[in-house]
Amino acid sequence: MLVYGKQAKTNLEKDDYNLGWEPGKELTREEKNNIENALKDYDYKIPSDIMRFIIKHYNDIFIYSEAKNTFDTEECLGITIYSFFNFDPLNKETNNKELTYDIYQGGNSLEYDVDVIEGTVFERNKLYPIMGASREMIICCDSKGCIFMVCPEETVTKIADSFDEFLGKLYMSNY
Repeated sequence: MLVYGKQAKTNLEKDDYNLGWEPGKELTREEKNNIENALKDYDYKIPSDIMRFIIKHYNDIFIYSEAKNTFDTEECLGITIYSFFNFDPLNKETNNKELTYDIYQGGNSLEYDVDVIEGTVFERNKLYPIMGASREMIICCDSKGCIFMVCPEETVTKIADSFDEFLGKLYMSNY
């Protein structure tokens, strides 16, 4: 949509979701540079609008009774997101977050055997892990910005056509 010769901002660009996430420590310029360099080094093709959102909310805290951090799929109700994975390989101790590149290269299943299966479920499907969720689910995106969920059995389910749509599906759980 154009507004007076300019393209209107998406909800993602406006960050207009009222998610109720408590802001955490803002990343330093050096930490942002480390993340941007690592994305290039690992050939991660996460769309820039999604990475800007992740960097802005990287250390946000989800207070479960006050935050929109739950979503549903047709097969599974009440999936809770936890936090973004660590995108900075130079800072492996970031809030005890698992390094996304380790997940991408190592898989999320105990059944993954590098000698038998060529490439992890993420590599085979060109999916980039961005956050953890309940029931050992991993939320990923592809290079086009579609959002997927990968379960421990390595089943891949598309949950949204965009990160905007995914964030719009989040609701506050009453648990």
